[in-house]
Amino acid sequence: MRKSIRGDKVKVKKVVLVMLVLAIIASSTGIASAYIYNRQTTVNYAIANGEKNVPGSWYFNTGGGDCTNFVSHSLKAGGWTQRKTGMIWYYDSYLWRQYSNSWTSVEQFRDFVILSGRGREIPFSRSDVWTRPTQFTVGDVMQADWTSDGKWDHSMIITKIDGTDVYVTYHSNNRVNKKVSDLIREQPEIQFRVLLLKDTHNY
Repeated sequence: MRKSIRGDKVKVKKVVLVMLVLAIIASSTGIASAYIYNRQTTVNYAIANGEKNVPGSWYFNTGGGDCTNFVSHSLKAGGWTQRKTGMIWYYDSYLWRQYSNSWTSVEQFRDFVILSGRGREIPFSRSDVWTRPTQFTVGDVMQADWTSDGKWDHSMIITKIDGTDVYVTYHSNNRVNKKVSDLIREQPEIQFRVLLLKDTHNY
């Protein structure tokens, strides 16, 4: 009986050890991971830093714009996990390009969201601003094509919805709770798309 108990304990220890090793390998290689997306934490981060620099702001502003970097940092604050292998999305430093293009580029960020399964895209016309705000919620990402030329230029966090009024917060130029309807008045040719993000994701 003692040998049996001792043998069972050894087996349990081996199983636990193997599971621990596999977990470490998965964590370090990005084979498996999961997260819960806290939208309110993302919104709080975006609003608190909407008029401040976040990591890399100075560098990306000088290189064309900080909007998607700002969105990525906001999502990271809300629980999005970084990925450094396979379908990558990460930021370590702007020095020596220690970040992925999906972290900073409007189009490549959108591609990462769709292809990684973290969210889906819906088209969103100017008229939809007053008729379809319930299709998304705070913490989702809105992107803009300023001149309807098919080139997507800008990423923003949806930080407030009040009735039919939708508000976004973004960098380049820095704005906190800017009405989307005001963007339309200022940029009459603007087009939108919305990335509806999942609250939980396993991969």
